[in-house]
Amino acid sequence: MITFTNVGSAPHAEDCVHPKHLQLAMEECTRYMEQIARHYPPPKSGWLSVRHLDPDQGGYFEVMAHFDDEDPEAAEWVRGIEDDTKHALQRWDTPPPDDHKGKGTNWPFPPDTGPVPWTAKQERDYRRKLRDLVEDAPF
Repeated sequence: MITFTNVGSAPHAEDCVHPKHLQLAMEECTRYMEQIARHYPPPKSGWLSVRHLDPDQGGYFEVMAHFDDEDPEAAEWVRGIEDDTKHALQRWDTPPPDDHKGKGTNWPFPPDTGPVPWTAKQERDYRRKLRDLVEDAPF
């Protein structure tokens, strides 16, 4: 039977974008979903999606892993994500997109670029940039 589980909205050791900023939160979840897929490629009976949850309370986004619970490979895939057996979901493994001003994002990165080292300073700079963009946002 096809089922799903919530796997979060950002790497475990990272802060999330505030849910009231829907566009940025959606982009962050998409970025996280792509990071998961790079390190834990889905089996034939599994896939990842971004889902909007709890719309009555304003809503927020989460990455969901959908899988056939009768398929041992798919069940193992989800356990690998939840337990982060490859230790690949603690921090961002790629820099953030440059474009957050309504032109869309440049995700996914071209497949030949591979993971880019991501330092704490880069993450702080990115968070500052996001905060500045959010303050200027029309929502």
